[in-house]
Amino acid sequence: MSQTSPTLSLPYLQPSQAQKHVTHNEALEKLDPVVQLRVQSFDDTEPPAAPMEGDVYVPANGVNGAWAGHDGDLAVWRDGIWQFLAAQTGWRAWDIASEALRVWTGSTWAAPVAATENLNGLGVGTSADATNVLAVAGQATLLSDSGAGHQLKINKAADGKTASLLFQSNCSGHAEIGLAGTTDFSIKVSPDGSAWTSAMVLDAGTGQAGFGADVPLARVHARETADEAVMRVEASDMGYSAAALEVVTDRSANAAFDFARFASNGGLDAAFVFAGDGNGSCDGSWSGGGADYAEYFEWADGNPAGEDRWGLSVVLDGDKIRPAEDGEAPIGVISGMPSIIGDADAGRWKGKYLRDAFGS
Repeated sequence: MSQTSPTLSLPYLQPSQAQKHVTHNEALEKLDPVVQLRVQSFDDTEPPAAPMEGDVYVPANGVNGAWAGHDGDLAVWRDGIWQFLAAQTGWRAWDIASEALRVWTGSTWAAPVAATENLNGLGVGTSADATNVLAVAGQATLLSDSGAGHQLKINKAADGKTASLLFQSNCSGHAEIGLAGTTDFSIKVSPDGSAWTSAMVLDAGTGQAGFGADVPLARVHARETADEAVMRVEASDMGYSAAALEVVTDRSANAAFDFARFASNGGLDAAFVFAGDGNGSCDGSWSGGGADYAEYFEWADGNPAGEDRWGLSVVLDGDKIRPAEDGEAPIGVISGMPSIIGDADAGRWKGKYLRDAFGS
């Protein structure tokens, strides 16, 4: 039978042994520092000047003096001398200086690695629960790029399930963005967390956007079911000088398309059509603040000074006009605000550009 234990080499009491207390005390002296092991420091390379009885240190690499040759061992100050114990793999020690746990790996005293896989929950600054398995309480959460970009992925197991971000106030939902029950991206809002309204839907197949329309039928489709305006375009700058609403096509003027079409009866009855060739039509009548019909002509003298000639009677001079003289019968008077303007081209004289025999 061995006279020492296999793990810590503690001496056994032998049959008919004299001075048994000596052997027993020797075993206790070995147990005392390693049971509930607490280490004063892991970083010292020189023994302390005035250690306390029972203090335990772990000499750092490259130690000198009384610790020389005992890098990583347990140095115990007992009875006025340093006694050394070799740590075994898996021993744990509390680092008093840094208030942290360390484990002897066989080559170094390292911080234990926390479990990171298949956790039931994780709370940072708060407690996780069965629903919110990851819970974070703090002023901000940072997810940073490590060199090749960064994506935050929210995945759902099937199209009919939900993958979204829910924004709450006092734990009541008021806004949600993501894939809610479909593969279409949507933004929903709620006044109370119970009744939800789709503010916007982006069709996953077409990329078309619906505002109030869950199935958008155009690139931008706005739908209103209440007795309210569908869209309002407003320029609040009192010095505004741009176009409040601008419709532009890359295709040149052509009757094959319309700039705008206004229809009633679910789109069946066209009331106003503004064609791509500059012509407009209505299913009723046009009205304006003017009281006359006017037509664009070029001045015979070119009006070099850019005079304001409203109210001036004019006569034809070939295919141009000039001020009427006494005794001449005028063809009309320069109007300041006509209801209808002929020979006009979007506010210009149509003769500004060369055209063919058909006016195109």
